[in-house]
Amino acid sequence: MSDDSLATFTRRLSAEWLPAYCNYSARQYSPAGYKAISNKVTTADARGFLRALDSGIVVHGKRGGYRLPHGKTEEVIFWEGSRDAVPRSITPWLEPVIAISSVARLHFELGWPVTCLALQSAKWEFDLTASLPGNLETEYIAGEVKKTEKELDALIEHMLNLAPQSEVDEKSLTGPKLNAYRKLNRRRAPFFWAVGPGGVSHAFAVVHSPELKIFFTHVPLDRLACPGSVEPARSETDATGW
Repeated sequence: MSDDSLATFTRRLSAEWLPAYCNYSARQYSPAGYKAISNKVTTADARGFLRALDSGIVVHGKRGGYRLPHGKTEEVIFWEGSRDAVPRSITPWLEPVIAISSVARLHFELGWPVTCLALQSAKWEFDLTASLPGNLETEYIAGEVKKTEKELDALIEHMLNLAPQSEVDEKSLTGPKLNAYRKLNRRRAPFFWAVGPGGVSHAFAVVHSPELKIFFTHVPLDRLACPGSVEPARSETDATGW
């Protein structure tokens, strides 16, 4: 992908993807409500999204969004403002763009077959997942996306703070802490991938003990490679250290 990825993404966003989103029968919004100045997509995420769409890793859905060819979950990449505004304001939604860019990364750089990937976990706990070939019902990688590095760091802090505890009263938790706790206990994938904007990400190996304690170990990104795949390609967006 050339260095004009962001310009290409921005052009197609307004010329192709916005009309498809607005013209969906249940919306019928005016494209004039689009706030171009609100586009905070990074070059790396624009490149990854284009790579996913143009290679067929994701396809256009029926509701103006995007889905994996084998999947039912359709991700939309726009966010809507107040119904009272005329025209209704529309802005890019960063998390789905990052998630779609990330599934392309899992495929091209980490060797995962597209059929093993999903946008959203089975019960919507995580934004993207990877499952081993032949065992698609069990998640091997659970991925969570945040639109800023600040939110990404806060997510990891919540996870690490809750992980060593064997018993937690859910009623004592609220907001992100409650969400993090429930995710840790309901999805038992051996790897957790926290992804932020611009290709920043952190990979963790997860051990679930018989005492219901959960332990994280920060690992290199290539530990997320599909077992048995060829050695994954390195990306200029790979994060080191944490």
